[in-house]
Amino acid sequence: MKRMKLKDVENYTGVTNMTVEAARKFASPGFGCAQQALALSMMTWRNTPEDWLRLQACLTFLKKGKSVSRGGAVQGLAR
Repeated sequence: MKRMKLKDVENYTGVTNMTVEAARKFASPGFGCAQQALALSMMTWRNTPEDWLRLQACLTFLKKGKSVSRGGAVQGLAR
């Protein structure tokens, strides 16, 4: 199963160009964004409006090359 693309989620939520600061409000700390984006992409029919924003926040972090660590701090990914 593949994660949804950020553009598709933006079309659904109506929020475009989410900033990293705005994404921090929606992403759940203590759970990796890649895993969370995959989980929210698998059963989209069960997503609440808040889940859609959380998915968009995680995809925004992944696009910018950042992830949320425990406690909600943003760290760069090692490549």
